Amino acid sequence: MAITINDNQRRDQVTIMTDLLENMQEARRLTHILYRSNMSYTQLVKYLNSMIDLGFIEEQTEPFRCFKIKENGIIFMNLMKKNGVSNHNGVENHNGVDSHNGEDSQKEKRQRRFGNEK
Repeated sequence: MAITINDNQRRDQVTIMTDLLENMQEARRLTHILYRSNMSYTQLVKYLNSMIDLGFIEEQTEPFRCFKIKENGIIFMNLMKKNGVSNHNGVENHNGVDSHNGEDSQKEKRQRRFGNEK
């Protein structure tokens, strides 16, 4: 899972949920999600419960306890990716930097070259 970082080095709630949803496209055990999320157990459980209430994920108990993304979660994740909230697969993060190689986004390059003209 790619961790999205803002200018102030903190992820907002929408970014955290998007990153978690990307991680749960396949059924994942709680421990695996915890390791990939870079959060405490208490924080993770809070987000998982919220996402279950929103209908983004479901908890499965067979053959083992795991969490998996639902259709609403896929729609939400795709909307957030489209709007640049997550940086998975080279999507820009909040500060306009492509997180995979640290280069400025195309938009910022154009703004530097041509100014902030509209």
